[in-house]
Amino acid sequence: MQNSLQNSNLTERENVAEKRIAFGASSAFALRRALIHNKVTDEEPWGLCNRVWTCSERENHFVGDDLHNRQTGELYAGNGNLWGCGSKLCPSCVAKSSVRSRKELTLALKNRKLCTGENYQFITLTMPNPGLPLLLTRSILDRAWSLFRKRDYFIQKIRGGSKSEEFTVTKNGYHYHYHLLCNTKFLSFNKFRREWTGCLKVAFKDFYRNLCLLLFLESFVAGNFVYLKLVFNHIISRELCSFLFLKSSQSENFAVTKVISEKLNSSYKFNTADGLAMVKIQRLNSSVNGLEGTIKEVCKYITKSESWELIPEEDLLDIAEIKRFPRMFELFRSFRNQRSANEFLEFSNVFTTYLIVQIINEILKKLVKLIKNDEWKAVFEILKKLAHFIKNGEQNTIFNTKEISDGENSTEPQELPDKVPKVERQANWRKYIAEFGLEDYLERLAEQVYKTREARKYFLKYKYEFASFRTMDGVTF
Repeated sequence: MQNSLQNSNLTERENVAEKRIAFGASSAFALRRALIHNKVTDEEPWGLCNRVWTCSERENHFVGDDLHNRQTGELYAGNGNLWGCGSKLCPSCVAKSSVRSRKELTLALKNRKLCTGENYQFITLTMPNPGLPLLLTRSILDRAWSLFRKRDYFIQKIRGGSKSEEFTVTKNGYHYHYHLLCNTKFLSFNKFRREWTGCLKVAFKDFYRNLCLLLFLESFVAGNFVYLKLVFNHIISRELCSFLFLKSSQSENFAVTKVISEKLNSSYKFNTADGLAMVKIQRLNSSVNGLEGTIKEVCKYITKSESWELIPEEDLLDIAEIKRFPRMFELFRSFRNQRSANEFLEFSNVFTTYLIVQIINEILKKLVKLIKNDEWKAVFEILKKLAHFIKNGEQNTIFNTKEISDGENSTEPQELPDKVPKVERQANWRKYIAEFGLEDYLERLAEQVYKTREARKYFLKYKYEFASFRTMDGVTF
């Protein structure tokens, strides 16, 4: 019989599942509304909308009770989805991605030792709101990060770490920022801010100059040769702003060019007392348990689920057209090397255990066969070699295993193919829509979702044989 604690845990997981269903459906509706209002005829965004909606169906979400942890034996309640769309617009798939990121970061921190004078720091890097669309705002911050991680100060002070991205939707636009968990030496707060601010300034400068270049090329196509001269003579000079303002009246993009020139002048200013970008640095406990809360903070969602409803329709359509979303989480420097080493050690331990078990099984089979044939001399010889191996750690072959497969010698030659046949991967859903159309893809999607859900149910029952599961529409399995 369940106790009150188990019941409360199950109710909590049901509430989480209900929220993910609601937010997933609202994201699908927001995208559908944007597609209708903008009269989008491209079938790919409509395919994405159907995928997000299918992922948020009640029969796709489940809750389970009496799931067990194989390491500790602890019982717990859980929830999840049977099929995943893999979109950043889907809260359920984003949650699964966060779990993978937490495992990856935890693995990187495992068996990690700090050198003298080092500690863990939780760092938040921010940028002033440029008032631009979401993807353009991210491009500026990504450029600043690319510059920052190559600076001597960063290389000398930060030995390794992880980075994740997050943004919130405000009245003034997007507040985009990075979360870092780093293994660092002592960091001077003001020095760190000056270095980051310098990278932001360069990133803003590069962005608006590239934007101006695009306008110049458009003017050249339209036959405005004054702007062509400006490209070659002034695109890399600080006099670009004043020159733009003087010559912009000759362009059809007068209003846009004037705004860009003002941005290019004002982008170097930050709304702080000292004129530096805001940065948060927090020292952490070096134990893995002390880092648990920070790991969850670093590896959480890219944005809150309700934020997708607040995003302008133009930005939502830009996100829907992304064929491969940028990397939202990454390990850098020694964290990446440590993760690779730990992955190799875990694989080696599993593989070594597997080999030992296989060797023991083969030895037992050989001994049983010899005992049945009264070949005691051979039995004692094997036991003698085994004892010598255990005592001295000899790594030579204990006995000949060439003929040990099914107990008989294999006399028939095996015909091997000249080349291993290559398994064909299923076409990406975007490519499938482009080739066969949306209607055919929706039929294929329904079949794929049904098979995946049934296979997932079978796997859950096999892995947790004593647990009970039901979908959010009330069907038990």
